[in-house]
Amino acid sequence: RIHKVIELGCGIGETTSLLLQHLPQIEEIFSVDISREAIQRARDSEKDDRIQFIIGDAHDLSKLVSYIEVDLVVALNTVHLLEDKGKVFMQAKEMLKEDGLIAFNTSYIKDNHWENQRISLSFAKQLLTILRADYLHLAENLQRARLLPYHKQLTSAAYTELLGKCGFVSIESKVVPQTVVIDDYLLGFFLDSDILPGIEGEVR
Repeated sequence: RIHKVIELGCGIGETTSLLLQHLPQIEEIFSVDISREAIQRARDSEKDDRIQFIIGDAHDLSKLVSYIEVDLVVALNTVHLLEDKGKVFMQAKEMLKEDGLIAFNTSYIKDNHWENQRISLSFAKQLLTILRADYLHLAENLQRARLLPYHKQLTSAAYTELLGKCGFVSIESKVVPQTVVIDDYLLGFFLDSDILPGIEGEVR
């Protein structure tokens, strides 16, 4: 019954391809990403006629996608990057069919690690190690311009509460505990190709 889909944070189209593989009944998928470079790469690599790749901010979802009765809104590894999650969820709710679904995955590290000084210093060290000197001024300018990704994780309970406030019912969640080495986590986060728009991360 899933025929019309909105995908948030499609990146270079890899998750779009996976969705079409696992849900071959999809007739149309609107795949949104804020990165122009990522969307161009997605358009170059994914030629399926069912896909519409759209450049734009998920916070403006209702302006980006005119189709208002979709079966599924999906966000893979994306919702922690949304600054106003409630605004996005509310728009998704309005664009879903009455029996439509929203599905997403994310991560959460206990004790709000981004406010932990030791880990913040570790992250800063990783930044200086990874970025070449030519990119340091760019990173500073991007941060000032608010172009570096916003990143805030919520607990499963917090997401459940927020979705309820946005009108969703029958909310189901699954928590899968994982042991993560912090330095590896931060390195992996920074090496995401979208951390600096159009710049691939590299270790020297």
